[in-house]
Amino acid sequence: SLAQRTVEEGLDTAVILLAEDDDPAAAAHAFELGVFGYVVRPLPGQLLITTMNALRRRELEIAHRRLTRNREARRQAMIDMVPIAVFAKDPDGRYVMANAKAEEIARVGRGELLGKTDDVFVSADEAEGYRAGDDQILAGAATVEGEDTIEYEGHPRTFRTTRFPLFDETGAIAAVGGVAVDVSVE
Repeated sequence: SLAQRTVEEGLDTAVILLAEDDDPAAAAHAFELGVFGYVVRPLPGQLLITTMNALRRRELEIAHRRLTRNREARRQAMIDMVPIAVFAKDPDGRYVMANAKAEEIARVGRGELLGKTDDVFVSADEAEGYRAGDDQILAGAATVEGEDTIEYEGHPRTFRTTRFPLFDETGAIAAVGGVAVDVSVE
């Protein structure tokens, strides 16, 4: 329907459905689709009030979305300033967060690690070892520590990695977090 397409494609559009008949089922369906108002003709006062309410609600949603984006950008900027690798992976081993140092160590560009697994930047055997540590966390371990030597900046470097669980709002383990510190002896 036009209302559904407009709701889906027009994130910043306040959709109000103007109907010929007062149909509670149609109104309920319209609100399920995400419209902001349902007005039955010919009530111009009701249309004005509904329009004002819809526009105010849309303004609040846009402001909230902007605030959330700004908060995420500030959080990522802070994490990127940390001089050690910081990362998080989903239960399938795909990176869902990585700071600039983690991407530098992985030898990938900004944002390129997200959605990828360890086998993008290490051998299959090394990736399997990393996955084993991740699996221990997903199985309930409080932390898992390990040391790995990888090629970094043209030399073999040893990194001590600590993995830990990241929990969702229900307290279930939702992801594996980690930090990796260069402990190479110069």
